[in-house]
Amino acid sequence: MISVGLAACNRSFTIYDFEDTQQKFTDSYTEQDEGIEEEILPYRTELEASMNKMIVVARGDILKAQPSSPLGNLLADATREMASTYISEDINIGIMNYGGIRVPSISKGNVSIGNVYEVMPFDNYLVVMRLKGSKLKEVFDAIAGGGGWPVSGVSFTIKNGKASQVMINGAALELEKEYSVAISDYLANGGDHLNMLKGLEQTNTNVLLRDAFMDYFRRVHEYGDELQVNDEIRISNE
Repeated sequence: MISVGLAACNRSFTIYDFEDTQQKFTDSYTEQDEGIEEEILPYRTELEASMNKMIVVARGDILKAQPSSPLGNLLADATREMASTYISEDINIGIMNYGGIRVPSISKGNVSIGNVYEVMPFDNYLVVMRLKGSKLKEVFDAIAGGGGWPVSGVSFTIKNGKASQVMINGAALELEKEYSVAISDYLANGGDHLNMLKGLEQTNTNVLLRDAFMDYFRRVHEYGDELQVNDEIRISNE
């Protein structure tokens, strides 16, 4: 319990007294309030039913690993494809950060809405950036320094902690060429050591990355297909 006294003068505040005490927690704090429990039960039941709803089937266990992995390939491809759908424009590259994927795998069998929330619990938005090849090289060097992240439309080798032999959709990276990149707003704003992107122009799709994954998974299911285990090596260590 904290007691704080404040005195106001010319819209400024000064703390003139501070007191703290410790309150011991007992088993009584864990007892349920039956009235509250009755109120929230219908909402909990509805939420659980929604979270358990199947949206697609995975053909096999889709694993996460570095520098390249089936789960990373899947999510980077989804990032790129859905960004293209949302803004009605072909997107050259998709990028996910490895730490942003919060599960070690998507298990074989039914994939539910709740599973997607486990994969991506953060409220990050899917955005599109247009970057020159020289700026992308900085991004890829940062990705290489981080041990390799999920990418789509990109392949390179990690050599001495840098990106080497960078290819964009089968062609060598051109430093003066502009490329379109699907990425999260967290990364676009400089998160996870991508400071070189901070302050650069971005187009927000206004779709959460998690919702983009769900849209992609539903699309796969509606086409009568399953999530595949794509073990293509897009980033490798020399």
